[in-house]
Parts: sequence; C-alpha cells; structure tokens
Amino acid sequence: PSNAREILQWTIDNKLDHLIAAFELGNEQNSKYSGSQMATNFHILYNLTVELWPDESKRPGLFGPDPHSLHDGSGSQLDWIASWIDGCQAANVPIAGVTHHEYIEVDPSPDGFTSASVLAKSTHIAEAINHTVRTHAPDTANTGIYGGEIGPHNGGSPPCDHSSMRWATFGDSLWYADNLAAKAKYGYSGLCRQDYIGADYGMVDCSTGTPLADFYTALVWAHTMGPKVLDVSASIGTAAGGLPLPALNSTVRVYAHCTPTAKQSPTLTSTSTASA
Repeated sequence: PSNAREILQWTIDNKLDHLIAAFELGNEQNSKYSGSQMATNFHILYNLTVELWPDESKRPGLFGPDPHSLHDGSGSQLDWIASWIDGCQAANVPIAGVTHHEYIEVDPSPDGFTSASVLAKSTHIAEAINHTVRTHAPDTANTGIYGGEIGPHNGGSPPCDHSSMRWATFGDSLWYADNLAAKAKYGYSGLCRQDYIGADYGMVDCSTGTPLADFYTALVWAHTMGPKVLDVSASIGTAAGGLPLPALNSTVRVYAHCTPTAKQSPTLTSTSTASA
C-alpha cells in the first residue's frame, strides 16, 4: 500500500488528518476479490492506520465493503459480506460500519412507483443485511449499517440534457421516503442517496441545480424523523379478542420516529401509494 501510505503521510504532515473521520476501502470489488481476500486488504489498511495513528482516539475508522449491488435481499452479495465480516473478525480488524449498494430498479411508470412488491424489496434487503451483520458480528452490536450507494435504478451516466429524467418526479419520492423508513426500521445508521446531482435520478436538476421532489423528501425527513424509531404497524381494525387485523393492502405503510429535537414527541409518517 505504498501509494496509500504516501498520501496519508502527506495529510498528517500538513496537519489535515483531523478532517478524516473514516476510510472506506474499495468500491464494488465483489467481482474482483473474494470476501476473505477483501478482509485481507482491510487488514493491511488497518495496520497502516495503526502505524500512522498510534493514538487510537485519533485514528480514522474503517467502513466497507460496499459490494455491487443488492436487488432483492438475496444472492451472492450477502454471502460475500458475511465472508468479509468473518475475515475481519478473525484478523481482529475493527469495522465502524458495514456498507452495501442497492438498486431495486424502480419502474418509472405510475404503477412502478406505487408497486407494493417493488417497495417491499427495500424492506427485504434491510432485514437481510441486518441479519447478516448481527449474525456474523454478534460482539460488535455498535457496528453501524449504511446504505453506501442507494438509488431507484442503476442508470450509468446519461447526458445532462433532460432526455432521460424519468425518475425526477413526485412518484419517485414515494420510493425514497419508504426506503429511508425501511432502512431506519432495521437499524441502519445512514443512507447515502445515489445521487445528489447527475444522472437521471439525482435530487437536483443536473443542468440548472433546481431542487427536485426527492430533495424535499430528504429535507422534510431530516427535520421531522429523528434517529429513535418506534414500533408501529398498519391495521384495518380489530379481530375477536381485540387483536389488530393487518392491513390487507400492503401499499399502505406507516412509520413513526421520535422527532429530532424532542424524544417524547413522535412524528408519524403514513403513505398510501395505492391512492397516489
């Protein structure tokens, strides 16, 4: 890792290393390395940080492994993440956050944005990732889970000329809000939206910088939905004995958090994509 050593040493020498909170090694490397090989790479980087930052309190953390790209909560990516965690555990490499990429390929038609089966993929992936991390790293309950790169679809880099702005609509905000809530419900610490500007699914217009619908979804979320998640569910009434009947229409989704400023004050989010 001579190149990494050189740039990190330069950063320390120029007294800029206090700006570094953590490192994320690699981007979508699951087609190039096995999970155990990737853990070896992290071990090398960890040893480098120990050498350059002998004071543990000032040492940047490590995030990863950011594989491409979960689509439905199953598949080889989960096994790859599990193998990577096992390798890091065996090498005593502390991991501050487990990251992954996710593109569930939301159909930009009205029916696509309101599809219960498509929206359910966000929940299935979150549940599967949480189970994988907590099963393979049971002694690291404080390890965060992050959506390292999440967007409605994997669209490459189309030209910024409005020829393809199919996801820059209010309908996409239904997917975005539900994804934020689903990830929070299953213990995610953060979600990096792909992307802020650029492509055809950005949060602001790539040619004018004008905020799009998803920008305001993020803004409202940040101001109303705090990190404390409450356990709520939708129902259509009560059965015999007072037990709730679950909502038969799975497009009705209800989430509740404490507000960011007052833990005793809840915020309720209710979306009915069936009537959108």
